Amino acid sequence: MSDDVVVSEMPTGTVEPPTGRPLTVVCCPDVGDAVAKAVAAMQIHSGAPQIDTVLGSRICAVPSGLRHLDGRLTDRRVVVACRNGYQRRDAIVHALRRAGVQPTRIVIPDLSAAPMDTVQGHGAEAGIRIRAAVARAASIDTSIPVDERAARGTAKHVSRRDLFRIDLATPRPVAHWNPGRCDSRACAACVESCPVGALSLRGGAVHVDADACTGCGACLSRCPAMTLGSLSRRSFEAEAQVLVEQSHRAGSRFGVVITCSGAAPIALGQGWLPLAVPSLETVTIGWPLQIAAAGLPVALVDCGEPSCADRRRDLADLLTSLRAAVGSWPNGTALPQVAAPRRDALARHSVAGHAVGGDAVAKPPWPDRLSFAEPGATLGALSAMRPGSGAGKDFASGDGTGPAARPWRVESALAPTGAVDIDAARCSACGLCVCECPTGALAGEHEPGHLTLSFDGSLCFACGACASICPNSAVVLRRRIDSSLLDPRRQAVARVPTGALCRTCGGPIGAGLAVDVVAGRLAASHPAIADRLRRADQCADCLLSA
Repeated sequence: MSDDVVVSEMPTGTVEPPTGRPLTVVCCPDVGDAVAKAVAAMQIHSGAPQIDTVLGSRICAVPSGLRHLDGRLTDRRVVVACRNGYQRRDAIVHALRRAGVQPTRIVIPDLSAAPMDTVQGHGAEAGIRIRAAVARAASIDTSIPVDERAARGTAKHVSRRDLFRIDLATPRPVAHWNPGRCDSRACAACVESCPVGALSLRGGAVHVDADACTGCGACLSRCPAMTLGSLSRRSFEAEAQVLVEQSHRAGSRFGVVITCSGAAPIALGQGWLPLAVPSLETVTIGWPLQIAAAGLPVALVDCGEPSCADRRRDLADLLTSLRAAVGSWPNGTALPQVAAPRRDALARHSVAGHAVGGDAVAKPPWPDRLSFAEPGATLGALSAMRPGSGAGKDFASGDGTGPAARPWRVESALAPTGAVDIDAARCSACGLCVCECPTGALAGEHEPGHLTLSFDGSLCFACGACASICPNSAVVLRRRIDSSLLDPRRQAVARVPTGALCRTCGGPIGAGLAVDVVAGRLAASHPAIADRLRRADQCADCLLSA
């Protein structure tokens, strides 16, 4: 192939949301003519912006050659299809940046091949990886601002030699909070999920400490309002959806490996399609369960960093605990296993040699659209894998009826669902926990002399707002997954007496609060008021009118 650049226009579709410039796919000759032509004829099922394909040469060998595209790629989303692109992504990103492309809009799929292998020899698999990369690029919302920091790592001191290194000033994206996408500013789920304390809630807004943020992406899975550069939960869902659908079209001969972007490349021909994430800290237990429920093998690979490796191990432990707790469904099938190999042992866990699926998965694949939003991701996948619940069942609607099974329960710090216990003896019936609950999992019903608090665990994503707001520490939240959540129903968790009624008007004394608990809180600072609450038989309005 000559060094000239050939451009072929592709069909124009629609994108959700319709923002940003067209998308360009740059193909290196080492992907082969067949793969390049397949890319040129590609259409994204969910719609895409205007796409064109650029066939260049020696992208990985001479990344600076991409500068010839200066002006033609400005403000575009760019996908680079190149055998060595994943290994040389820093050089390629640097070259594209000089050509006018923002680094956060560049997606480079892993097309690594074994030393004696070729990309052309795995055309179908390479095509799926490129298609998934295009889906991720198409999901980038260019209207969202990108926050970056120039410092590398957390080092406080650098040598004079490192001071002049080009990569020292390479911008690194940090988490960004988008208030227009925030469902509830009271939950603070993103703040709670940050493992380094880089997020904080100030005056109803989420503040990001750019110096403390490591870019792990843990906040992305907990909140749709958080982005990391161009990455969001939606972008991972779009890419995973393509991987699942295309694997089924290929006869389900490929599994999906959720891998840290800093891990070793996942070579073609091993039977695994990579879903790269900033760190496994981004991943919740619902991600592998969703893929397993769709009928595909799934594995986890970390980069070797302690936090990433610990997350892989914790996810593997939780999956093992779930499998042990669930045991077999009523028809005798078992929860599918999920492989969690080390990064240097993935080859020994190939799809052909390591069964990670099972007959319990829904076939045809469930769901119609993957969702990584918790708690629906976990509960929906478990419900779909339960025989009798039906493929494609919408768990959030609660309309599924599956066969009864023995109760089971798994408690884990990684559980995306919570269980609430309320100590009625300490509860003052103030109702703050109900007001702060962002999902309506907690509800309160007042009746003469009592407040009944009810809880629906299928709506709770364990944000902890109820426990943190309670002035009496009467609310305790425990992270756990149990069988009752698969058949959601609201249950009473506490019935709190609100004290005596006024002998004159019949209304509650203390504005409906549990006067004994309130009096106990005021005894030290306001003993006279506390004593009056305990002895009074009239409400404040009646006392004033008298």
